[in-house]
Amino acid sequence: MRPSDAEVARQLRAILETPEFQPSFADRLSVWIGEGLGAALRWLAARPSSVRLAIVTVCLLALVAVAIQVWLALRPRVRRSAHTRRHPQPAGGVDHELHAQDLLGRARWLAEAGELRPAARTLLQLLWIELCRQRGVSWVPTRCDGEWERVLAAPPAVVALTRQLQDLAYGSSPRPPAFEAAVASLAQAFAEVACGPADPREPRA
Repeated sequence: MRPSDAEVARQLRAILETPEFQPSFADRLSVWIGEGLGAALRWLAARPSSVRLAIVTVCLLALVAVAIQVWLALRPRVRRSAHTRRHPQPAGGVDHELHAQDLLGRARWLAEAGELRPAARTLLQLLWIELCRQRGVSWVPTRCDGEWERVLAAPPAVVALTRQLQDLAYGSSPRPPAFEAAVASLAQAFAEVACGPADPREPRA
């Protein structure tokens, strides 16, 4: 028996309503965007030329502001990546041959890039490595700050500087003046430790 026209139309509608024949989300989104842009352009075309010029100017300024914000957000990462390529860090995480100026330069570079916490941790590394050199004590990268204070018989200036750097590295709101103050305290800490005795139980470098 031949199906009626109504039955054929119903079956066709059922087939067209299946997911295979439905537009994808990307297609629907492109249609919505096209319709929205078309409506915006028609509305803009109906406005006076002075209004159109003002709207275009505002949109361009907004795009420039967004581009500047993106650039400012990405700049520290790009600079850090370039610095890492020029000065790769060894597999152990610490270069035992770094001199004080190398570590201080790295810390200043991190601070200028807005990375005050890594900068403070670099100053802590500088403190213990340089004091180990002055006192002839072997550098052990796995030791914590408290252990170094004990091993090096840290004087009050070193203990105070350690707390200052810990606050900067792990505190709630690090500030650039605190970093500069810590850098200024390094020379005094080195001078005090250089006058004290090394721990006799510690192996020599």
